Amino acid sequence: MRVIECLVLHYIEAGCCFSTPSAIKHVVILKFNLKNELYLKLAKISKRSHQFKSEDKEKDIEKLEKENDEIAKRLFGITK
Repeated sequence: MRVIECLVLHYIEAGCCFSTPSAIKHVVILKFNLKNELYLKLAKISKRSHQFKSEDKEKDIEKLEKENDEIAKRLFGITK
């Protein structure tokens, strides 16, 4: 499961199959930092993902999404 999905699912109201707008209050959105290696990796992944999407390379996008999730976990201190 993707990091952001996990965070939002944590704040879904009982009995609902969707999140309320208040869930965003619990999600930290960090400011982009050009000096942080993880931010730069995420930016590269984003560019490559958009390129692959225009070329219909879905399997390549899936690999990048997994890499993106791991970097996001590191960025938020969820894993090393």
